[in-house]
Amino acid sequence: MLDLDDLHSLPRGMTAAAEAIEQRYDALPPAHLAAVARRYNARYVLLSRKHEVNEAAVVHSNGSFQLCDVTRM
Repeated sequence: MLDLDDLHSLPRGMTAAAEAIEQRYDALPPAHLAAVARRYNARYVLLSRKHEVNEAAVVHSNGSFQLCDVTRM
């Protein structure tokens, strides 16, 4: 999902690791995240509001996240 070769590259400690994972996830293009979802036959992907996606793909959104239908991405 994170498109990292080695998870050891993440910082140690829960808080630091969670922040690094969030930054990495937000930096990935929506097309990559949709492709991972399709690989596992997932219908939806949860993206941050920082990701720009086709409005037709957005099923639900709030101030932080948007749930997207990968068949519309």
